[in-house]
Amino acid sequence: MRLGQNFYNGNLDELTFYRTALLSETVQALYRDEVQSFCVAATAAPADIPFVRLELEQPDTRGGLFTQESRIPVTIDGDAPTSSVDSLRDGQYIRGRANGERTLIIGGIASDPTSSVERVAVRVNGGSFTRATGAETWTYPLRISEGVYAIESRATDIVGNIEQPPASLSVIADAQPPQIGFAANPGTVFFPQRRWMVRGR
Repeated sequence: MRLGQNFYNGNLDELTFYRTALLSETVQALYRDEVQSFCVAATAAPADIPFVRLELEQPDTRGGLFTQESRIPVTIDGDAPTSSVDSLRDGQYIRGRANGERTLIIGGIASDPTSSVERVAVRVNGGSFTRATGAETWTYPLRISEGVYAIESRATDIVGNIEQPPASLSVIADAQPPQIGFAANPGTVFFPQRRWMVRGR
């Protein structure tokens, strides 16, 4: 076999004949393994070539068609999580502080039916949401003095679904001690000779 002006003496592992010659760009692409739908072509040899020796081997097809299947489970989470404040009840009275503030640690739970809870945030009296400590079980430091406190908790799951509307309740912080008074009796004054005990409520 002659390639160009030189004779070729070697082994071929793949040989395909085409009716027409391929362009040089196509041959180069085949050599670089850039085109899979072509093979190198050879034209008819001139009459002055005395012989052509080819060593052909049958391809090993014992492997047959290789088919591989892989499965990746995917869970679609389209529902929002829920949360609640468990350490307080709606309308509850709690001890406040008249001068300054005190910290009351409140807590609750959160859950998501499909995935899991990533975080919980708490808002007090319409302010901004602040992240609590924990997720499915959480705590939050509530600063109180005196008055009504509207508390909201909002959970977010791991895919970004946000609880709407947030869970809410209100508590009343009481910082004033009770007042005790006596009402004078307009009746007759007695001067007893023995001891008397007076009790107030």
